[in-house]
Amino acid sequence: MMKIGIFTETYIPNTDGVVTSILSFQQELEKRGHEVYVFAPGKENADGETTFWYKSRCVKTYPDFPVAAYPSIGRSRTLHLVKEKGIEIIHLQSPGPVAYRGLRVAQKLGLPVVMTYHTDLPRLTGYLPPIRKFPVLDHPAKRLVWLTLSWFFYKCDAVIAPGEGIVNELMAHCGRRIRKMFVVPNGIMLDKFQGGDGKKAKKKHGMEKSKIVLCLGRVVKEKRLETIIAAAPYVREKIPEVKFLVVGKGPALEDYKRMAKEANVGDAFVFAGYVPDEELRDYYAAADVFATASDSEIHPLTIIEAFASGNVIVGANARGISEHVKDGYDGFLFKPLDAKECADAIIKGLSASAKGMGKNARKSAEKYTVDACTDRLLAVYKWAIAYRLPALLTRRTITRWRKLRRRSV
Repeated sequence: MMKIGIFTETYIPNTDGVVTSILSFQQELEKRGHEVYVFAPGKENADGETTFWYKSRCVKTYPDFPVAAYPSIGRSRTLHLVKEKGIEIIHLQSPGPVAYRGLRVAQKLGLPVVMTYHTDLPRLTGYLPPIRKFPVLDHPAKRLVWLTLSWFFYKCDAVIAPGEGIVNELMAHCGRRIRKMFVVPNGIMLDKFQGGDGKKAKKKHGMEKSKIVLCLGRVVKEKRLETIIAAAPYVREKIPEVKFLVVGKGPALEDYKRMAKEANVGDAFVFAGYVPDEELRDYYAAADVFATASDSEIHPLTIIEAFASGNVIVGANARGISEHVKDGYDGFLFKPLDAKECADAIIKGLSASAKGMGKNARKSAEKYTVDACTDRLLAVYKWAIAYRLPALLTRRTITRWRKLRRRSV
């Protein structure tokens, strides 16, 4: 049995896809007898039984994303905890202060390190206050993000991509720095999203007689909800009883409420806000169509959850979505940012002829069970342990050797 240390920049009480992935894998790994310890940002430095928190501060432009101040009690605390728990492998969930702690300790102790690339980080530079003020800095900031990613990847024994679509991009930007690449999808527990009470969710929001288009997830600019808002008038022309149910919270929530009013479709949009996990399947069950206009996804868990619920998917024909949704089989695709095509796809999804596609959607979800995905994750761990660089041949030694070699040429 393995003792695994997960170092993440986001964790509960956050409810994003990274957190969902961590919790699903953690539960399945522990079910199989492995020990999982999570190192994450928190309000204060604190030690739980299996979770260790680092005092963090939130970014004003993205309050749901806390950043662990460094060196909050320094590296020695992390080193002591990893030694005390007998952790055998370090799994970084994204680059950042917490991941840096895990990486440094792994180097000190000669432990294997793997890293999962969950989020299209270069797309998030727009949230940085200096870039919001001076947009011309966006390109250099993206370049800096890729350099940071390359540095982290170079220090890892293996890199995990949750979907096939991001692999080519990572290899194009950081291929020389990646020792070994694996694809491990984020898995879900299918039964968690089946058997929901759709009538209950509809009644709660006064939508009993409506056709429901569900948009569920973090309410942030990169999800491109403005495309669905712009599509709404076209959909209403054909299907007057349609309602758009937006579930989730995020920094762009008020902006999208304002956009819906300005587009004269405010009465067609219901912003439900945060919904507890135990109620999510009721919302999926209430939906006639699940829609997303995001063009920045890597492996969208909400689509897999919607598949498990038997929803027809309407999504942008972009990386991360097009590799999951088969147009005409379990959903419909449209050109990214094209409101008219989005509307046409939603209308198709709401048509009577699309109802039988729910069975296909459930079949599509079966390959993403948490059990199957955990098997693949454990295979990566075993590879990293078996083929990690010898402890005496540290990465610092390798870097120095390469510099000397370049100078001598």
